[in-house]
Amino acid sequence: MNSENVDYSDYPIDDYLACALWASVDKDDDPLDKNYGVYNFTEEAFDKLNKTWLRFIKEAKPYLRNVSVDQVQHDLWLTQNGHGTGFWDRPEVYGKLNASKLTEIADKVGMIDLYVTDDKLVDVC
Repeated sequence: MNSENVDYSDYPIDDYLACALWASVDKDDDPLDKNYGVYNFTEEAFDKLNKTWLRFIKEAKPYLRNVSVDQVQHDLWLTQNGHGTGFWDRPEVYGKLNASKLTEIADKVGMIDLYVTDDKLVDVC
């Protein structure tokens, strides 16, 4: 897959949401993906996360070559939230220079935390 032919903004953010759930825990320190899925986000959380993805992709597309959307979404969540791996840790996937630039862009996106509402939905703060 070459990003010249891929419009990353056309893809659903399911892998971004799935990684967010996988990498986040609830108040009892249980991984959120144990009890919640990509359809358990509040509408507001989904909108914010979708806008975050679109903002990232707008700037990042020139640095993406032959990379699957699911990999990019996964690495965006891990990088922007400081999980100790992500774009910068995968020069074999993105190329050294591109991995560095993608990390820079993800850092500008900023951290996002998840929490479970009283209605048992996943929201962002």
